[in-house]
Amino acid sequence: MAQVFDRLAAAGINTVFFETINAGFPIYPSRIAPEQNPLTRSWDPLRAAVQLAHERGIELHAWMWTFAVGNRRHNILPEIRLPESYPGPVLTAHPEWANLDRRQRMFPGGQPETWLDPANPEARRYLLDLITEMVTEYGVDGIHLDYIRYPFQNAASRATFGYGQAARSQFQQLTGADPLQINANQNRSLWRQWTEFRTGLVNQFVADVASTLEQLDPQVILSAAVYALPENERIQRLQQDWEVWIQAGDLDLLVPLTYAGNTRRLAQLVEPNLEIVSRSSVLFMPSVNLLDLPRVEFLDQMQVVRDLPTGGYALFAARQLTPELQEVLSQSAISSTQIPYRNPFGSAQERFQVLQREWRFLLEENELRILEPYRSEWLAQTQRVEQVLNSLNQDPGLARVERAEQEIQELRRGFREWMRFDSLQNPYRVQTWENRLFSLEMMLRYGKRVLPRLLALGS
Repeated sequence: MAQVFDRLAAAGINTVFFETINAGFPIYPSRIAPEQNPLTRSWDPLRAAVQLAHERGIELHAWMWTFAVGNRRHNILPEIRLPESYPGPVLTAHPEWANLDRRQRMFPGGQPETWLDPANPEARRYLLDLITEMVTEYGVDGIHLDYIRYPFQNAASRATFGYGQAARSQFQQLTGADPLQINANQNRSLWRQWTEFRTGLVNQFVADVASTLEQLDPQVILSAAVYALPENERIQRLQQDWEVWIQAGDLDLLVPLTYAGNTRRLAQLVEPNLEIVSRSSVLFMPSVNLLDLPRVEFLDQMQVVRDLPTGGYALFAARQLTPELQEVLSQSAISSTQIPYRNPFGSAQERFQVLQREWRFLLEENELRILEPYRSEWLAQTQRVEQVLNSLNQDPGLARVERAEQEIQELRRGFREWMRFDSLQNPYRVQTWENRLFSLEMMLRYGKRVLPRLLALGS
């Protein structure tokens, strides 16, 4: 594992999502979970990983399967040799916590996982206790929620999920109707209530995790892996309404599963979500799937996520980081001393300095044509932005954040007019600059929301 972390450090990785709970098994000897993962019973990989990461200046965030607590594919591994039908250690110990499909089966049709019922208060408490254990006993830098949803469903074919004991009982108390008897086509009003009920359970759990972390240690970062499907489709099929989470300020990082085999498809997955996150204070971090990704395509996809207004990007996964791709990352790594979610103001200042260097170079090479009086107006505004960002980074405060937001918005308002001639010849370049200015606003909004945390850390 030390060799893996050496490779990640050499590639310029600053944060690792370390898969800590998989199929209901923690990889460490937990006092909360029924059983440690059979693959790691002889040692404690989480404690080793935290140490290895911190020694290399890397943050380690515990990546956990949240509501999914069993996996047929895990059961049949040669090293495991459990029955394929084994529901996982959690549901074996607590079958009453199970989420069930319409036919009262633990495994959804055609899917390999078993799931907890988010309506069950004991199951929710169990997950919160696990999170508490990882934060207090291991000092992880963040919690990364995966499977923070229901399994895939299709109401039209009645392949639906969520009929655990607790969910059915609670919904009957609310409406007088047993959800097992509701037909999506015949009882649309009740079906909408049933969907909203299940979606609300997931929303509430995310809020509970955020509240728990705030009480345990406000410096612990909360992120979630989410689907980039359109909102209505996502709620109907997965009961995953991450718009609610980010508007409430529950998440620090939103990591959409924007896995794509080509750059065009990646952009198609990322861009529709940019407007949604632009109205929130979350850092938006698209993800790139490295599996079977050619070198040239990897370069293209990295460039796309860097050129769009994002807070960074995530790579899946370390196992697929081949020596060739590691070399690409090492050679193209952006020299940065700041992690956006740790120091959003320093990151904003640093990124703006990179923009300024690029603009100065192009001006000196006569590759950027801006006529007077636009040139003077633009240079004066960039200088004002530089000054307020420097001041904000040195002495964070609400008034300085708002002043910086105003100055960047002013720069963005005049930017297209100032870059009129360059946009005719280099439209993609100008659009990329506008995206990068917008990403600065994103960091400032995030920084304003977590300002108490930043001030506490500084003191």
